[in-house]
Amino acid sequence: MCECGLVPAAEAGFVRPQNLGGSMTWLQSGGPFPTGGLVLTVTYSTGNQSSYLHLPLLSPVLCPVFGRSLYEGSLNLHAAGPVKFPTPARRILVAEEWLFAPVVLAEAEAGVAARKASSGDTAFIEVFAPDKLAPRLGLSPGGTVVVRVLSGDVLDLAA
Repeated sequence: MCECGLVPAAEAGFVRPQNLGGSMTWLQSGGPFPTGGLVLTVTYSTGNQSSYLHLPLLSPVLCPVFGRSLYEGSLNLHAAGPVKFPTPARRILVAEEWLFAPVVLAEAEAGVAARKASSGDTAFIEVFAPDKLAPRLGLSPGGTVVVRVLSGDVLDLAA
């Protein structure tokens, strides 16, 4: 088991991130955040409580990025139109390609957006993080927040 209580990715048949060194500490410490990215104003909504279905696939990839376990839910955001992740990190998880992009929320919190490649560019952005982000951001359903979707290149996931 890894330090966040999960079965090591190699044992679970998943890809693990490489040694992140100093380049990813902002995802573990909450700052300072990288600059740039796709800036969007998005609307928060509650979900249908289905993100737990993705956690067995995503946790082995994202737990090491954050250095701890993921919150057992996600932050559901909706943009005005389809959002293409800028150069997303791509991983095959149980025969399906997934796309990953780090997200900075209100310049105060960070998470990683994840979606199946087969879903295409959609207005829905599902963000995973170690903490329940909505209360940390003071969001209630229908509230808006400015986010920056960063290139997946900064995730430094293993090939």
